[in-house]
Amino acid sequence: MKSKIFRSILVIAALSTAALSFSSCNRGYGCPTNFSLQSAACNVATAVAADILK
Repeated sequence: MKSKIFRSILVIAALSTAALSFSSCNRGYGCPTNFSLQSAACNVATAVAADILK
């Protein structure tokens, strides 16, 4: 019983956090519109290759 309540509270908190992050444009924190993974994937691949080739 307690785990179901805790799980539902956790889900509500996660959804609220996601909603707040996507509405940050209206509060002046900047818009999270750059969802491109290309630069992040390049950085990770470069770091992994550098570690492997050491």
